[in-house]
Amino acid sequence: MRNIELDEKDPLKDWILESGTESPSAGFQMNILKKLATHTSAKPYEPVISSFAMKIIGGLLVGFFFSVLLLVPASESSLNFWNQLPEFTLPKVNLSLPDQFIPKIELGLVFKVSIGIFSLMGFCVAILESRKWRYQ
Repeated sequence: MRNIELDEKDPLKDWILESGTESPSAGFQMNILKKLATHTSAKPYEPVISSFAMKIIGGLLVGFFFSVLLLVPASESSLNFWNQLPEFTLPKVNLSLPDQFIPKIELGLVFKVSIGIFSLMGFCVAILESRKWRYQ
């Protein structure tokens, strides 16, 4: 890069001086502010993740934290929390139910998975619709 001598005139400054004044006219700032005031369309702040979703995520994180505390042993030689609890047996209850024939329905894996996903989607739609009714 070459050094610019002090005697040389800057062509950009000459062009700016020829095209107009260096100081704005009277009321220039107020005119701009008036134009900006008419074009403001400020939207209220809406978070990307709703508060309901944040509560679900927080609950999952807390559940994960406590499951790690309860299920993971402290060291290789120790037992986890559930294995340290004393064993107890529940008393057996003898119930006599009437003999009724209930047919057993054999369903394929794809059908079971699709029913599960459909139920999950229906549950989500029910939650969203109930939230819409609450705000109306």
